Amino acid sequence: MINCAAASSTGGCLADPVRAFLLNSVWPGKLALHCRERSIRLVHISTDLVWSGGIPPYKRNSPAVPMSFYGWTKLLGDMVTTRHNPDALVVRTSVLVGEVGARQATFSEDILSGRATRFYSDSIRHHTEILPLAEELHRLAAGTRKGLIIVASPLAMSRLGYAAGLIPEPGQALAPRGVPRNLTMLPDIRVRENRQTSESLRALHQ
Repeated sequence: MINCAAASSTGGCLADPVRAFLLNSVWPGKLALHCRERSIRLVHISTDLVWSGGIPPYKRNSPAVPMSFYGWTKLLGDMVTTRHNPDALVVRTSVLVGEVGARQATFSEDILSGRATRFYSDSIRHHTEILPLAEELHRLAAGTRKGLIIVASPLAMSRLGYAAGLIPEPGQALAPRGVPRNLTMLPDIRVRENRQTSESLRALHQ
């Protein structure tokens, strides 16, 4: 089982902290216990926002001190998952990009649809292709690895740098207070770049 359920908006978590706590912290623990009791393999999806951005590059054993309420709820979810199910695998990844057609758009879909026009120039993260990531998650779900690993694109860049590859002149902005500055990681598994996805996204919105 792969647990992708989460309240993933930092603003949304502040607006409804009870929902965020239930989805990100309580639910993973209950699911982990359920899977352990029934000998079901569990892969739980986490985030790079459990780190503060102060001492990159981050490794799986780097101390986690989130800067947001969302990050704290996810970190607690990671902890209860492994506590209730020592055989579970927690996968930390970063900004998801690519075409999925889901109700919640990925970062690249927000760019190409015009919903996002200004981008942080000083917040560094790993923009990770969602379809190749899904393939890696399925492989991990079929394996026996447990504990915590980082699965992400090998290259870290600013949101502005990523947006520049999709639109000609993206607007520039500085990250607001509370947004980690540098979340460069050392991935245990490097997710390949899917250039075909980016090209199809650009063609779709031209």
